[in-house]
Amino acid sequence: MMCVLQLICSYIMWPLAVLMGVDVSDCRKVAELIGTKTLINEFVAYLDLSQLINNRAAFESHVANNGAWSWSGDDILLRSATKDTLLVNGIISVRSFVHVRLM
Repeated sequence: MMCVLQLICSYIMWPLAVLMGVDVSDCRKVAELIGTKTLINEFVAYLDLSQLINNRAAFESHVANNGAWSWSGDDILLRSATKDTLLVNGIISVRSFVHVRLM
């Protein structure tokens, strides 16, 4: 759950994310990570980043097996015959991940 100060930082840090070379579609999520790192600490930000990394791995595995998926706000719903899985906060691109790791 993001606090109000993190939300404000995510809007303030958005231009910084663009200047870092992050994909424009991922700038809000990366700016939130920068806000978390600034307001709380880098360990919490890296926990959030690890969730995005794990989501990307699950998403790519699901798509490779021809699984159906859909957006649910920022989240991604992976559909299969046995169960549905919700990837909270969605994913970020590999390019954005590389730039976030360097921050």
